[in-house]
Amino acid sequence: MPLPQVPDPLVQPLGDEQTLLSLIAGITGEPAATVETRFRQEQRLLGANVAEEIHQRGITPNTWTDRLVEFYAQTHSFLYESLVWNHTVLKNQVRKWIADFLYADFGRPAKMLVFGDGLGFESLYFAQAGHEVTYFEVSADCVQFARSNFQSAGVQVQILQRPDQLESESFEVVVCLDVLEHVPDPPAVVAQLAAALCSGGRMIVHAPFYFVDRVVSTHLRSNMTYSGDLSRLYTPHGLRLIDGRLFWDPIVLEKVAADSRPHCKRPWRRLVLRAFGLLLAVGRFWALPHIWIAKAMSRSNRNWRPKRA
Repeated sequence: MPLPQVPDPLVQPLGDEQTLLSLIAGITGEPAATVETRFRQEQRLLGANVAEEIHQRGITPNTWTDRLVEFYAQTHSFLYESLVWNHTVLKNQVRKWIADFLYADFGRPAKMLVFGDGLGFESLYFAQAGHEVTYFEVSADCVQFARSNFQSAGVQVQILQRPDQLESESFEVVVCLDVLEHVPDPPAVVAQLAAALCSGGRMIVHAPFYFVDRVVSTHLRSNMTYSGDLSRLYTPHGLRLIDGRLFWDPIVLEKVAADSRPHCKRPWRRLVLRAFGLLLAVGRFWALPHIWIAKAMSRSNRNWRPKRA
């Protein structure tokens, strides 16, 4: 069965601010006025709620500790960050690029895992684009929001309870956006996801390892060493670069046997992306230019608007 036309990436209820605020209030139990204040604060500076709460709790930013695990389990701040981030032009461009890539690459529904999907907007979008989607997220708040949103939208998305439930070679596509920079052992997570990917499958990844700053307090400084890295993160698991957007936002890797070559439809694109990988690798040692660009882009919180017919 062919895929339907790629839908607009501004999935509902992202276009309905009052519904979003009501959903957050229902999950957090915070008064409506508090929810709106925190939401506006996040609109002014993406990452503000997380950074403020990290400071209030006395947690060392950009460093993995047991207190950070506790923070992930208890905080509501990521709800605000995720909502605002998912409304930006950049995020919607990435979401649509992936859907367009899968439309051209598969031309049919694919069985896919969206790992660390927060509020579930990627999973919802790819389900609406015709794919068979499994969602996974560690935050209970986000899972509650995503479950409600899937039901309201009338889409079938399987919710994975624990990552150890992943079956070997069970997905054709794994999407992992803005996750690896937060975890204490990125290679271990990549290994787990690669094991769940079937031979010839695609892993679509974005991880700004270089972006370590107060406004992204949960990006780990220890992970900067993986910026622009293919050989340590992906190659050991049979993942080979085949496509992507510039600045690796995101990249697409194919899982191939050790003695096989990836099926790269645009070899020139692969060469360009490798060149950008060298540029990103500079961020392991001198990340200031990369951070300035990332912060400028994150401040550009212009709302995505659907194209008129």
